Amino acid sequence: MRFFFLATVLTLILPAAVAEDVVPCTRFAELLQRGRNNIWLENPFNYPAEVLVNAGAAYECATSIPILSEDIVLVIEMYKKMLPMYSTLSFLKNPPESYQQPSIDVMAQLDKIAEKAKRGNYTNFYEYESDLSLLGYQAHDQHFRLRNAGMFQFRWYLPHDIVSVSRDGKEVPQVYVYSDIVGKRRDLASPIVQFGGDSVFTYLDKYARTKSSIGLLEPHAEWNALMYNPAVQFGTWGARNGSSIYHNEFRSTSTYNGKYLEGRFANGTTFKWEYLAGSRAVYNLTKITTGQSIYDTWISSKNPNATQEPKEDEEVRILFSNKNTTAFDPLPSVPYPSYPKDPIVVQSNFSRGGTVSGYLLSNNSIGVLSIPSFMTGLYVGGPEELHTAVAEFIAKSREAGAKKIVIDLSGNRGGFLLLAYDTFRQFFPEMDPFTLANARASKSLDTIGSVLSHIASGSIETPTGPLNRTLAQNLGLGDLSMHATLTKKSKPWKSWKQFFGPVTVNGDNYTNPWRYDFNATRVTRQLRFNMTGYDDNQRDYEQAFDPKDIIMLHDGHCGSACAVFSSLMKNIAGVKSVAVGGMPVKGPMQGVAGTRGCQVRQSSAIEKISQLIQTVLSDTRNRSSEALRSELGVTLEELKSLPSTRGSPWRDVTAGINTLNCLPTSNPEIPYQFLYEASYCRVFYTVDMLLDVTQLWKTAAAIARGNTSSCVSGSLNGPGSQPNAPLDVSPGFSHADIWKMRDAEWVWMGPDEPAEDDEGL
Repeated sequence: MRFFFLATVLTLILPAAVAEDVVPCTRFAELLQRGRNNIWLENPFNYPAEVLVNAGAAYECATSIPILSEDIVLVIEMYKKMLPMYSTLSFLKNPPESYQQPSIDVMAQLDKIAEKAKRGNYTNFYEYESDLSLLGYQAHDQHFRLRNAGMFQFRWYLPHDIVSVSRDGKEVPQVYVYSDIVGKRRDLASPIVQFGGDSVFTYLDKYARTKSSIGLLEPHAEWNALMYNPAVQFGTWGARNGSSIYHNEFRSTSTYNGKYLEGRFANGTTFKWEYLAGSRAVYNLTKITTGQSIYDTWISSKNPNATQEPKEDEEVRILFSNKNTTAFDPLPSVPYPSYPKDPIVVQSNFSRGGTVSGYLLSNNSIGVLSIPSFMTGLYVGGPEELHTAVAEFIAKSREAGAKKIVIDLSGNRGGFLLLAYDTFRQFFPEMDPFTLANARASKSLDTIGSVLSHIASGSIETPTGPLNRTLAQNLGLGDLSMHATLTKKSKPWKSWKQFFGPVTVNGDNYTNPWRYDFNATRVTRQLRFNMTGYDDNQRDYEQAFDPKDIIMLHDGHCGSACAVFSSLMKNIAGVKSVAVGGMPVKGPMQGVAGTRGCQVRQSSAIEKISQLIQTVLSDTRNRSSEALRSELGVTLEELKSLPSTRGSPWRDVTAGINTLNCLPTSNPEIPYQFLYEASYCRVFYTVDMLLDVTQLWKTAAAIARGNTSSCVSGSLNGPGSQPNAPLDVSPGFSHADIWKMRDAEWVWMGPDEPAEDDEGL
């Protein structure tokens, strides 16, 4: 199945003349009503798609949405009550030299936004939204997001994707238009050398820092995120079935980037690409008449007629959620032309909530497990379906006699955390999935954790109310109480005080490091089935493959649950990894460069827990509430200071907060988020790999067999690539260094190994 792009924008969806006296949002609504769906955007399953129209009209509408300065100040104060539980605040402000991004003081930046509002410098909602979004991007943490109703109503799209490929795998890559480099006349494709009057590298550097929501830890990963990547796209819409097909961080942006993007190719020809705009508001066109109507409808909490923001269309998932695609013959393949059409395994509900697939290559000598996401859709059976797909792959690969296993984690930005542990246990059923975590020891955590931990343990009598022992055990699991966790020596905690600490690191306070108690049913049953190796889910087979015969493939996106899985595979089992792509610079690359935090909590969930606690403990007329406060050492003032958006001028004021740091067992002080861990080897993308992903998989398998001839010079055994040896000092270069050294023959002088025969692969 192939999909093509229409290079020119059809005038049918761009009416040229609209009366000047029509207000901007009315004009935008009229264009939406006349428009068509995004006919030149890749849409494999005809998913619900945004209508795309004139970019300038969307921007004029966006900048007509009003805002009040005093509302901004109030909302910023609410964010500041949420963020003390953000686990990496002090490390973002003062990171170690191993960190590959600039430092940022999140709280100080929030203060700057508030001060700007007090000076009356925000004239519309979009200006405020842009500053708040930029703050989120600069934290380089996909677990951190500040949002409120009305944000990201608009998105801007280009008609083309770009890719970065090496002609032969040895030369540094150059940037091409995707449709050119994979087309029939790819031999005539000319690299892009200029965007917007700047060199392609200068432009993309600036774009990554100001226009995209990449949130990755190093420039090689940022570079990859700007390029076309079917694994990223499939891992996103295949798992979530969103309202619109996903596009990379270059082709689409939530920040206006002008009406056009002009550029020049190396052969001297120029181009001018026109931006189009879409909006989730297409689901309720009648509500768009003015910027004020958008504010009243979707943003203001004071309008009694306000409606909920448009939600993603879930009808398609409902239609397919009861179909087991593994019953079909042949099995469906990933709906992109570069993937094989003959998988041996696909996850149930494939492309409708399931994304895992498995393949056999080279006369069954290579088994490939593709896991572009640990997300499991919106239905109850999703986690078990992913578990089953992995189990079937392992069984079929062993039965076929596969000698090398490639686990392709390209595009995997995380998902259900416990699936990371479960997948590791399926490959290594006898190994203990030992990891450490800690939380920022904030006052809010102390209040919430002490209440939940005491109620969950049953050590105190809880007043009659909504917060009972069972609920307390489930609500605080892991990051908000000591329940179902153990000390780093795998011993039970004696008290909340012992758990909470605090321990001072980097000028800030943290809880003591801890690990999950996987023998606690409440942990393993979070999957809705017992995790592999626990309770009634014991494995009766021996380990299927030796760690040296397995290799992980990363492209820099791997984060969250993917980062935890990769850490388990590397640091406990000793599995090596290959990173693919990155900047046109030789040297090492971190393949796991997404969020390395252990858990994200939405502030709305924390607020609901806070409200439950307040309900139980804040009744000043109830003696049992007063007695409980006294026993826990919690004051009414502390209860009032818990995160709350009560009285907010806007609806849905929320923050995504990383509440747990993942910690290395070798040095459980600095979070993995700030350490440097190069992959064992790095390879450049080639055109052949774009056309046929099996070429990439075979390259990774050859590296597992000892043939490192394809590894980029200076990348082999890079700093931090050995198990349990992450770098907390500079690897010898910084984020800025790599961008400056683009196109240079720069090499990290690491200990290269001699290449060996590839044994026919």
